[in-house]
Amino acid sequence: MPTLISEALRRNIDSIAELEQEFHRQRTTVACISDRITSIASSPLFFLGHIVWFVGWIVVNTCQCFGISHFDPYPFSFLGLCIAFEATLLSMFILMSQKRQTHQAEQWAHAGLQLGMLTEQETTKMLQMAQSIRYHLGMKRISEDRELQEMVKEIPILAIMQELERAFVANDAMPAMPTDQERRAA
Repeated sequence: MPTLISEALRRNIDSIAELEQEFHRQRTTVACISDRITSIASSPLFFLGHIVWFVGWIVVNTCQCFGISHFDPYPFSFLGLCIAFEATLLSMFILMSQKRQTHQAEQWAHAGLQLGMLTEQETTKMLQMAQSIRYHLGMKRISEDRELQEMVKEIPILAIMQELERAFVANDAMPAMPTDQERRAA
């Protein structure tokens, strides 16, 4: 039995799919080629093809077979050159694809941060409204809840981010403390 999805959830899924399609439409021709090459280079068929290529190259250049003369005798310098050239090109294509993917991930992270901040603001506003209703109804016992009093305050996002940054910098500056196992081993 298929699971029914609410209309709101369907709209969210469609919005995300539309954003992903827009990311793909905005790719340049070079980015499309780079992504395609990266996709091919990461396939098992590509790996197997290279194994066949290397073995074939070595066999042709070490054994007398198929009437082919040795064009790259041991230590296979030309093969090494070809591999280095291919590795350089593949590395550049992979880096271009990773850069684009990182940019896309950063855009999603910024959107998530914006939505998280908006949700926090809306939740704080709802708690403030609920607190006003409680005061109006004379519900004093609940209004003495310290945790709720903290939740009603607006969250200083910038201050939190700055404090996190200071904590990360402090952690990077501190030498790593040895674990119990490392202390026992010493």
